[in-house]
Amino acid sequence: MSQYFLPNGHARVSIDVKKSDFHAYATEVRDKESAVNVLKAEKQRYPSARHHCWAYIIGQPMQPEHASMSDDGEPSGTAGKPILNIIQHHNIGNTIIVVSRYFGGIKLGAGGLIRAYANAAKQVLTQLPTTSFVPLSEVYAVMEFNKEHNFRHIVTGLSGEIGHTRYTDKLTIKATIPQNKLKALLQKCAGLGISVDQGG
Repeated sequence: MSQYFLPNGHARVSIDVKKSDFHAYATEVRDKESAVNVLKAEKQRYPSARHHCWAYIIGQPMQPEHASMSDDGEPSGTAGKPILNIIQHHNIGNTIIVVSRYFGGIKLGAGGLIRAYANAAKQVLTQLPTTSFVPLSEVYAVMEFNKEHNFRHIVTGLSGEIGHTRYTDKLTIKATIPQNKLKALLQKCAGLGISVDQGG
């Protein structure tokens, strides 16, 4: 699991495609209930829109805890899926995008709808303020006392942090390290004879 981005606010954009107006809104969601509330608010904001299409991801973008989408009456696969794809392509987690469409009288066809919804999603995400998020792993290392300096040096060199230290017949150190650097930590520790356990 590597670094991804999380919303740090919200964004709203409108685009016009062949007289149809697409109003896109993006914000943070942490669970299904908050996603439902965002969708309800957008339906109230644009009550006469013909379609309110959406997609959201809870958790990391490529391996979400939960993801859902809706075409809301548009032809299957022309709205929700393109929106979801854009969220994943931008590597943003805990995000919902709702696109409300006012039909302008000109049919866009399946390809035109996919492009329009994807473009609305892309535009709103370029306006969405985000912060980077690095998933962390907690490890416990057991070593001889003379290896403590080496272990601390390895952890800090991999952007990790040293936590609680317990002294018994050996030394046990708790550390937190970015998940994308865990493999490097395990390799370096194995070379020094330091035993590392992930979790408790």
